[in-house]
Amino acid sequence: MKAVLITLIFAGAAAAQDLYVYSNLQTGGSGNATATASSSTDYSTAYYYDLQVAEWLSFQPDNGSGYQVCTQEAAIENYSYTSVSCSGNVGAGGGYFTLESYHDLNTVYYYYQLQSCSWQCSYWDDYYGYSLISNPDYTDNAYVYATDQATPTSQSTAINAQIDRQVRQGGCVYPTSETTYGWGWDSGYWPYLGQFLQVLNGGSFANQYLTEQFSSPATDTCWQQGNSTSPATNPSPVGTWAVSFIKFEDANLNADYAFSYSNGWGYDNVGFVGTTGNTMVYNDVNNMRPSNGTCSITFTQNMYMYCSGVSGPGQYYVTSNPLAIYISATPSAASLTSSRSAVQIQRSYP
Repeated sequence: MKAVLITLIFAGAAAAQDLYVYSNLQTGGSGNATATASSSTDYSTAYYYDLQVAEWLSFQPDNGSGYQVCTQEAAIENYSYTSVSCSGNVGAGGGYFTLESYHDLNTVYYYYQLQSCSWQCSYWDDYYGYSLISNPDYTDNAYVYATDQATPTSQSTAINAQIDRQVRQGGCVYPTSETTYGWGWDSGYWPYLGQFLQVLNGGSFANQYLTEQFSSPATDTCWQQGNSTSPATNPSPVGTWAVSFIKFEDANLNADYAFSYSNGWGYDNVGFVGTTGNTMVYNDVNNMRPSNGTCSITFTQNMYMYCSGVSGPGQYYVTSNPLAIYISATPSAASLTSSRSAVQIQRSYP
């Protein structure tokens, strides 16, 4: 099996340069894998380059803990190309190879200072026109260099990029089911967005990719004629997640946390995007209040897992999964309930 080759081109800003990044992952049925990665630039518009590339190749067996197969990194000064390669053997068992490659382009400009007047004058000249400075005025303690002496000065990273690849060894394995956990409500900008985390059952699926699809139109019994918003529709674009890559932020603690389950994925969000006073929620709550009413917005979700990467083959492992938002309101109070797979979380409005 051979991963598809992809070359990405990142265009720099004006008076900068382009970074070309490449990675490839080749595997064999006997457990062999070879990873290559490179960084290159076009040398067209800047004077001096430092290129860096690094790669990490790991393996996640179907049964057992993942581990690093090999790693390699390289850096080169004032040249347009650098590359790395590493390889290893993991045996014939099933699992997933994952290649992560990181690419950086740093620029270094040579500043030339000509001793054309006394140090109080501090007149700077740039022989080649690449330093992007124009006669700065230093009024005291100016350093003086003899003509043609150069001082290399590193600039901040001009461009950086990352490529992730995944290749399956052995037959494809898919979850038999998943368990949903109601995590809570978004603590940042979208207070009416319910958040759910999932754990897959039936094997080890770390770093495998999955995506959602919707099999039928959404239903919206909350919408009424005259609302300033349209009835709810299925989310677009749909979400795609990498298994076990779960990160969430606690705004109060100013910290990041990782979901503890190795077969976890999320968030799967069910709710309203917007801040307090979001027009859709406001309309729906006001529609219910005069009659102590309730209403619902429902969706039908299918979950699809890829064999490797984010392209086929793959299969559905969950179909007709119910998602819903329920609104209940009286003249003096209102509540919102988000539901995924019959797991519910609730909050008051506003």
